[in-house]
Amino acid sequence: MEIIDVDPGDMRVAGKGCRVVRVRISSSVSFDTPVRPISVSETTAKDYLGYRGVIESQIAAMPIDLQSNNGFERFLAQNGFIHENQLTLQSFVDRNHGKPCFPILQLPSLDYSNRVPFKIAFEMQKDVDGLSMMCMPEIDQQFSDYGEAVEDWCSSCEEFGRIGVPQLSLSDEPSVFARRLRTLCDLSKTGQVPMINIRYSPRSTIQLSELWNMKGEIDALINCSEVPSTTNRMVVNGVERDVEYELLSHGFDSITRKKRKVNRKFMASRNFSDPPTSLDKIDKFKVATHQASVAIKGDVWRHMEHAPHCSCPVCRGNSRSELIDRFAYKDNGELDQSGMRYFARLHDHQSDNLELGILKRHIFERSIGEYESRLEDNLKKIVNDTE
Repeated sequence: MEIIDVDPGDMRVAGKGCRVVRVRISSSVSFDTPVRPISVSETTAKDYLGYRGVIESQIAAMPIDLQSNNGFERFLAQNGFIHENQLTLQSFVDRNHGKPCFPILQLPSLDYSNRVPFKIAFEMQKDVDGLSMMCMPEIDQQFSDYGEAVEDWCSSCEEFGRIGVPQLSLSDEPSVFARRLRTLCDLSKTGQVPMINIRYSPRSTIQLSELWNMKGEIDALINCSEVPSTTNRMVVNGVERDVEYELLSHGFDSITRKKRKVNRKFMASRNFSDPPTSLDKIDKFKVATHQASVAIKGDVWRHMEHAPHCSCPVCRGNSRSELIDRFAYKDNGELDQSGMRYFARLHDHQSDNLELGILKRHIFERSIGEYESRLEDNLKKIVNDTE
């Protein structure tokens, strides 16, 4: 993969800094960002629902949780744990054949003087056939030779025909974040770092400002991982602000949602329980409405007088009742506990990529103000319909 051009977008202090990155994968395949990568959330939802449609995206990302439930200790000690995650990653790459795929390693920040965890992470990824990029674990903030460590990782990846993807976090100390981002910016100009992953954190005003300031200089695709679907900021009862547009406005080119692991004991007990008898007893879900940059709680969405229309490949312009009939029930007529939750995930991804296409046009035309007016007009309609 090669980054060939960056358009920094609106650089005014009062403006929104959404940018366009033109990415060339090969001599015949290219795409523009912003884009929403296919992730494990969408592939899981697709398999669960038996959805036969194509999930549209030019790139795929696989978050791998190696931290929760004593994951890091198992990562260091058990070959079986590594092999299990390696097989999961291989399966993900195989299912997204033809798309550049990259893992996102969810690990604690590591002391680079102890090279063992980095070696384990490297070996785990290098043997995955067809993997385009290899994710570098985060480095402890106390380590000073960050640039040297990144160059070592990226040059090692290059020996196997892969691209190295270093990681930062929006929770890093602002001075450390700024210094390391500058290092990655410099390395992006040499072609050594064509992609960067930055882990999301809600308390990141200064770090986001640093990214905004450098976005026009960084010749790399910048992904934000572990992003929640909403900010928990209520617009009106049951309607929450989407965090995504804020991130794109500060210089991110793509986002991947937070990966959640479900406790196996919970799943086992639920599988033996009686099926739900009403829609009020199914899994909670939120319907993303990207044209207004909000998410609507499922119970509110079901009772809105005029639910927002969506023409994405999943919704296909169907009415709310038609979508419920398609996704909330099993073939035998029983309510499906999780059907609407998985529908919401697929809809979130596919409707998002449609909206990002509109956003790209406004970035190209330098008309972000018009785009924001569009968001506000659509939001007013939703607020009026829920009050």
